[in-house]
Amino acid sequence: MPEWIAAELKALDSASRGIAKATDLKELKAIRDRAEAARHYAQSIGMGLPVQNQAAEVKLRAERRVGKLLADLIKRGGDRKSITHNKKLKLSDLGIDHNQSARWQRGACVPDEVFEEYIAAAREYGKPITARGLVRLERMLAQKRSNREP
Repeated sequence: MPEWIAAELKALDSASRGIAKATDLKELKAIRDRAEAARHYAQSIGMGLPVQNQAAEVKLRAERRVGKLLADLIKRGGDRKSITHNKKLKLSDLGIDHNQSARWQRGACVPDEVFEEYIAAAREYGKPITARGLVRLERMLAQKRSNREP
């Protein structure tokens, strides 16, 4: 394994411990982007699934945290006519588009226990950890919830 990728994975691993408490959207987006770059590089040089999954896990944790923070911002709403409205952070300021925001918010809806089970199962069975897999899981859970409702 190249030294720089090992150092990057170690840095991402330490950053991932602070993700749950982080509130700076720009910082979280930067962690997410670094993790995706490391995952993509590891994949392109054939470093193996465990290394790719390590980076993918950090990426998903950052995306889920951003999704939770964005959902909280949306819940609070705001007054579009107020003077402070223009000072608010926009998705484009973060380099996030509407689709990413929606997908990350869906990923954030998955309960933490289920997310951890998804990560553990992917590792155990040697499957890739992906945002698509997490969103699929969220949709299945939503389907089950809607089937239970009268």
